[in-house]
This record gives sequence, structure tokens and C-alpha cells, in this order.
Amino acid sequence: MPTAEEMMVKNVITFRSSDKLSRVSKSFAKHRISGAPVVDDRGKVIGVISEHDIIKLGEKLPSVWTPLEHHLPLAISLSIKDYKLEKVVKALKEVGTRKVEEVMSKKVLTASPKTGLGEIARMMEKHKINRIPIVDKKGKLLGLVARADVIEAFWKHKK
Repeated sequence: MPTAEEMMVKNVITFRSSDKLSRVSKSFAKHRISGAPVVDDRGKVIGVISEHDIIKLGEKLPSVWTPLEHHLPLAISLSIKDYKLEKVVKALKEVGTRKVEEVMSKKVLTASPKTGLGEIARMMEKHKINRIPIVDKKGKLLGLVARADVIEAFWKHKK
């Protein structure tokens, strides 16, 4: 069975806790991703930010309604209860100026490079997560395994 090291994406898009959500949303749209690790100055994983985290923030804001069924960048999927352009602009600015640290998941499940395909898949299923940062013994990010990587590795292994 393949290991995390064999499946992982090595050139991972990351964010800092101080990054603004507007930057995150734009990056998600540009790179067609739905989440990414948050790292500190030494590259240690300290959290994960996802579209789901941003959508949850949008739901908490009284002037914003974000449909959960949409898997689009926040800037596109936002809609306002009583649609008025001024409210749309205000809501987007309000969400966009928030920082990653306000919404990121801080309890991060990570794996080592030697973790096998089966274990990665079980971790994702058990914890209902879409991506697992792969880290060294000090917690420094080495790569990322997403559900799509697991599926691809499974089918390659079955051939």
C-alpha cells in the first residue's frame, strides 16, 4: 500500500494566522482548492483553514446568508437575505477583513510520511475531514494528502 509520502502534494499552499480571509478566498478560487494548512514562521502546522470555516463565519454574521450546499468561493456564494448592493458590499468587506486565526480549525489531525493509505483513509472517515497535513517529527509541514489523493492512490494501487 502507498504511504502518505508517496501520495502527498509537496508544493502546498499555506496561510498564516494573520492572513485576511479575502486573501484566502481569492487563493482558494485561483488554485481550485477548498482548504489549506496554516503554518507559523518555522513552517509548523498550527491549524487548517477551509471554505467550511469561512462559511460558518458567514452564517454567524447577521446580514449574511451563505448556502451550505454551494462549494464556491465565499465571494461568489454569498447572498444577502434582502438583496441590496450596499449590504452585499458591506458583508463581503466584513468577512474579508477577518483573519484566519478567527475561523481556522486549531485541532489539526496530522500524519507522518510513513502513514499508509488505509490509515489515512480511516482517519479522514472517522474525523470527517478532507485533508491531512503530513508533518515531520517536529510538526513541520512536508506535504498534504487530500481525499482526491487517497482515491487516486487507491485506484493506482488496485491496477
